Amino acid sequence: MKILISLLSFTLTLFAHPHVFVDVYPKIGKDTIQLRWVFDEMTSNMLIMDYDVDRDNAFSPAESEVLGSDIFASLKEHDYYTYFFKGEAQLPTGEARDFGASIQGAQLVFTFTLPRPAEAETVRFFDWDNMTAYQVTEAFVREVNSGHSFKVYEHDYDYYYGYVLELK
Repeated sequence: MKILISLLSFTLTLFAHPHVFVDVYPKIGKDTIQLRWVFDEMTSNMLIMDYDVDRDNAFSPAESEVLGSDIFASLKEHDYYTYFFKGEAQLPTGEARDFGASIQGAQLVFTFTLPRPAEAETVRFFDWDNMTAYQVTEAFVREVNSGHSFKVYEHDYDYYYGYVLELK
């Protein structure tokens, strides 16, 4: 019986890993944070095949709108996997605006803007369910925030990692 329980437990943990990988490029403004998400090649390939209906390797405004309503709109219920904190208190994530989808090389890119709460000290990027891995590095932050210094570090959430961006 112990072996069966151990085997079942091991099997279930095999499913608790990311299936989608996203590089996050956050541009920090006084009142907003503009995000550029670059998806991994496998996810990109599947979504491009589904949503680039005219197969021209670019999203028309209509194709981008459909992708936004089918995929991006559902991310609202997850706060767009972008969480604002003051200390350890989570602040509300507002409504996203300016959504756009594009294809760069062979990768799908989402761009959008979120309001930045004035009292936010950090922004954290993670998926509670660990189905999507978000990666933020100091190089990504520097690339879109020239002249500003922000600290980025990994945060261990017991069974997955998230990234924290300090807003200084």
